[in-house]
Amino acid sequence: MVNRNRSLRGEKHLQAKLTNKQVEKIYRQLLNGVKGTLLAKEYGVNHRTIYSIKHQKSWKFLTDNIKGDNSYANTRFKPM
Repeated sequence: MVNRNRSLRGEKHLQAKLTNKQVEKIYRQLLNGVKGTLLAKEYGVNHRTIYSIKHQKSWKFLTDNIKGDNSYANTRFKPM
């Protein structure tokens, strides 16, 4: 269904707690070394949500093309 743009992704999903811009910002902060637990508290979401963003289990369509400022972070969180 996603291939034909029939499903709601990202902030368009009715149960989304984060906006697309927030997810992009979270991912950049993760790449630059900010702890996921701190981000979870800041955005009012579970730490597992941040984990899923970090490891591209969710929101991958947004985070695929983001490069971090820290070269170490880029090697650590490369999509498989």
